[in-house]
Amino acid sequence: KGKREGEEWSELSAQILINALAKVVENKAGTARDRATAGEGLAKVQPRILDLSRRALPRVPVEGWLLLPPLVRDMNLVHNNLSALPHDLSRWKGLSKLRLDHNSLSEIPPSISVCESLTDLSISGNRLGESAVPLPPSAERLTSLTMLNLNSNSLTLLPAVVPSLTALTSLTLASNLLENLPKSIANLSCLTRLSVKNNPHLTAVPVALGACKLITLLDSDPTLLFPGPEITTQGVEATMRHLITLQECSESASRSIDLSAGTLGLQISSLGV
Repeated sequence: KGKREGEEWSELSAQILINALAKVVENKAGTARDRATAGEGLAKVQPRILDLSRRALPRVPVEGWLLLPPLVRDMNLVHNNLSALPHDLSRWKGLSKLRLDHNSLSEIPPSISVCESLTDLSISGNRLGESAVPLPPSAERLTSLTMLNLNSNSLTLLPAVVPSLTALTSLTLASNLLENLPKSIANLSCLTRLSVKNNPHLTAVPVALGACKLITLLDSDPTLLFPGPEITTQGVEATMRHLITLQECSESASRSIDLSAGTLGLQISSLGV
């Protein structure tokens, strides 16, 4: 029975891939002549999307892993039953977009670091909050990554590697269980969009966010205690102007005040504390 199920799975995964690649060829082959020549070699086809979404796949088909390069730049695996990705993602290094939304992934393998061309990574609606290291430290090598979607993962903390992804322009963290954002988020100076909406335990954003001066869309809940509603209700521009001012004041104070233990002790003594 196990052998038969394995054969059925292999046949299913092969058929899925064949159908998906056929769509790739069909999308590219616009004329009769193109269609006639498309079958002569997939290498002649320009990079396209490989759509394996909504297939109830329990794992990535091995055929998809083997035949992915160099044809595909955008792979869509949303709405499947994936609980893990292949440990070796070396053949995915040419991907620019990877969509893994609405699966059962609790972590991303360290080999994601080989995908240095990746610009868009979407992992919403998974189970990353169940892992102590949902995104591996090696992901810091994703120096081309500009969009990261971690919505709806029950995250209580921002994955430690995220502030190292300094090319990010869009970071979405909505519908998690975040309790705070680290000061290191200031490293994401290219951010133009940040979403932290629907995080019921998040009561404030750090002053350090003022270092992200390019933000034009800050999606948060009106229940934030800091900045308070008297600021946030005036819109994103006013909110960021407030944070930028506070951040600059903080930096100025840090440069001008000697916080050595001796000096701090004298200041405390002089106050009679």
